[in-house]
Amino acid sequence: MKNKSINPKLARFFCKVGVFCAFCLIWPLTNISILAQESDSLDQKPALAEAKLTELERNFKDTLTNSKFAGYWRLRKDGQLTEAKKETYTIKNITKVTSNSWIIEATIQYGTNNVTVPVPVQVEWADDTPVISVTRLGIPGLGTYSARVLVYDDCYSGVWSGPDYGGLLSGVIIKNSPQHSGESKP
Repeated sequence: MKNKSINPKLARFFCKVGVFCAFCLIWPLTNISILAQESDSLDQKPALAEAKLTELERNFKDTLTNSKFAGYWRLRKDGQLTEAKKETYTIKNITKVTSNSWIIEATIQYGTNNVTVPVPVQVEWADDTPVISVTRLGIPGLGTYSARVLVYDDCYSGVWSGPDYGGLLSGVIIKNSPQHSGESKP
């Protein structure tokens, strides 16, 4: 099989997909059944009402809500890392849905495109450190991706993988000013 080169714009898009546990375009059907089980009735409006937050979870939510991730990503190719490429994306909101299920509303900025999508993620805790996690998250028309991204001290760092490639990412988390949500400069 020939080694296929990866389109840099497409690779950047997949990196952003990995950063937020793959910025998906639809809510996975498995999470819908979980939400239905937790609701007393399908007629109840607050099926997606935010779950109760601990102090650590409130700090995590405050850190990510109305923020901008600014950093770099690198592909892992033939056991080596490629040159670092800039990445930026904006998180408008993050909502806890169940014990470790959250929805991150993020704007993905890749090439000349800006797309806002809800991203269903799992958040696991390593002591006081949240780790955003997705495993084999299917994105219609694009493929399946996995990622682990930790958030600590206004920084993020992690790994991501797609069908035939993956890489590393890291950067800083910058709070946007309320009047300029999504428009802050690093």
